[in-house]
Amino acid sequence: MRGGGAALMFCELLMAATLGAQELTAIGPDPAQVQLGRAAIVKLSVGVARTDAALGPLPKIDGLEVAGGPPVETGTDPLTTTWTLRLSPRRPGVFHIPPFLVDAGGRTLKSEPMELSVTDDPTGAKYAFVEAWTPRGTYYVAEPIPVTVRFGIDAKFLAENVSQLFRRKLDVPAQLRAPWLEKMEGASVRAPSVSAARQSFVLNDHVAAVEIAGERIVDGRTFTVFQLMRTYATDRVGELVIPEPLLRFAYATRFREDFISGRVPSDHHEAFVGGDRVVLDVRPLPEIDRPTTFTGAVGIFTLRAQASVTELNAGETMQLVLRISGDGVPKTIRPPRLDPLPGFHVQGMIKSEDGDGLAFTYEIVPLNGSVVRVPPVPFTFFDPGPPAVYRTVRTAAIPLVVHGEPGEVPGMPAPEVSEAVAVPGVDDIYGLKTATSPDGDDGGITDALLLSVMVLPSALAGAVLIFLRARDRERRDPAGVRARRALSVFRAAAGRPGADLREALAGYVAARLRCPTPAVIAPGLGARLRAADIDGELADRAAEFLEGLVAEGYGSPLKSDGDVVTLVEDLEAGFSSGGRRG
Repeated sequence: MRGGGAALMFCELLMAATLGAQELTAIGPDPAQVQLGRAAIVKLSVGVARTDAALGPLPKIDGLEVAGGPPVETGTDPLTTTWTLRLSPRRPGVFHIPPFLVDAGGRTLKSEPMELSVTDDPTGAKYAFVEAWTPRGTYYVAEPIPVTVRFGIDAKFLAENVSQLFRRKLDVPAQLRAPWLEKMEGASVRAPSVSAARQSFVLNDHVAAVEIAGERIVDGRTFTVFQLMRTYATDRVGELVIPEPLLRFAYATRFREDFISGRVPSDHHEAFVGGDRVVLDVRPLPEIDRPTTFTGAVGIFTLRAQASVTELNAGETMQLVLRISGDGVPKTIRPPRLDPLPGFHVQGMIKSEDGDGLAFTYEIVPLNGSVVRVPPVPFTFFDPGPPAVYRTVRTAAIPLVVHGEPGEVPGMPAPEVSEAVAVPGVDDIYGLKTATSPDGDDGGITDALLLSVMVLPSALAGAVLIFLRARDRERRDPAGVRARRALSVFRAAAGRPGADLREALAGYVAARLRCPTPAVIAPGLGARLRAADIDGELADRAAEFLEGLVAEGYGSPLKSDGDVVTLVEDLEAGFSSGGRRG
């Protein structure tokens, strides 16, 4: 028992020593009070190997950047892992820092809370300013949010005392710390083009361009003002916080003349000045009165349409390009809907972006010869106002000349078909008198001639009526017209020696399936023919033929012309019967 008790006591002491080594030690912030622009350091240490320790998520504190370097392992027995954290304030004030977390061997350790006091830099506050500005305090989701950052330096101080901050000579020897100008959490950013009057300076950690924005009088002193502009958009409802910008510049109080470099500062000082953060209220788009044609565009836009051709055959493909320009954010805009586009089949769309805005290129096919224009296309956007309202604009109609059989076009009035009504005594043979023959016979007009005169108007009227009814049927069934025309084209091609039947066959099957010609040479053709009530064996045979067409295009003939003609006649019989045979 004594030996067991000693062993137990030894284990408890060893465990206590191990747990003590795993306690988190925090030193800092050092210094506890800094001027704006200067950084304070915090060191976190734990008595375990680096492979057994992990620093938890760093706290997010308004106005204070917290950055951590990689862990450093020191010592031998025991090992110690240390992190060095850098606290960089963006504004004056007292910052309350919550506990830092470290995972050590499966245990979560945390430090005590800390405080950092930050004071103004008197030189920076006296000779410079920096600010972020937005036109309004309230915006809508996806609405463009223009943000301008301006900083100014006392014009006389800039000319006489401000010196270069880095080895590279800059037009404006200043550095602006505003990481959100390049990437903002919760929002996308778009930088506008910079005017020709641009000056070099340092933005965050690289050389950038800034515009001269003129002068500003502050307390009787003239400041030279510079500015940058960005446009943001967010899909989040609630607060959008634009953090405080921080301006850094160097100055000297004494200078000497150098033969090579000219005026050189004898002393070097750095100054900092911070701005206020901006908090915006982002609201959802209203649900009331939202049109079905709304595609997510928020801002003010214009819409233009352009056709690749103005004359073509029915069934041929043309391009319709819709160009959308405005002040909105392009990635939030979905393609305008073209279905239904009366008189057309829409095959596909390609989206692109250039300096003029967005371009949506649609592949469209006019269905028949009755199509005389590309109708107006609507586009709806949300105008934030004031007043805030959904607005719809439309393209101008584009006239077209489409060659082909006439057919029905939804939304276009069909030509009226009228039947002539005979007026007794005017349009018929009512009251017709016979002529007297030279011989005095009343039968000067023979019975055959009289019968012809009586029958001919009725025959002509019947022929006209048959023609009008046939034309009316064609207008009501444009797909049938296309199929009959495709069959005629195939039979004509089959009757020409040496004719290539591949294109004619594909055109016929496409017309019967009511789809573009390229769409028939694709997987699943057999199933589509079965869905059109074609017998299963015949559908499979047709699909095999169409696949053979692709192989023939690569120089591998598979079928004779006679087999192709037989296939088409079998298909036509199947389509004409309106159901499965046998």
